[in-house]
Amino acid sequence: MIRHVVMFKIADTFTPPLQTEWLAGLETLVGPVPGLRSLSIGRDLLRAERSWDFALVAEFDTLAHLAAYATHPLHLPLIALSGQHCEHIVSVDYECPDSTAPEMT
Repeated sequence: MIRHVVMFKIADTFTPPLQTEWLAGLETLVGPVPGLRSLSIGRDLLRAERSWDFALVAEFDTLAHLAAYATHPLHLPLIALSGQHCEHIVSVDYECPDSTAPEMT
């Protein structure tokens, strides 16, 4: 399984209505995007100096599914929206154990 983690530092132009549109769009991706097992996103609670504004965690079946997600037609407008209203976006993708696989005894 591949875990995709993205953090966003938003700009002042990313108004609450735009954020609501973006978040609602992200909620629609699980199901229509093949291989996307789960997606969660949340706003930072501490708002410390080192904090980022939002963090997204998505899990994919394979690296190929993650690559397909990057260009999926439902995802592209959300990339454009966050891209034009964020000062910085960073990500990391890594392989992790499959949490849905049956345990070996």
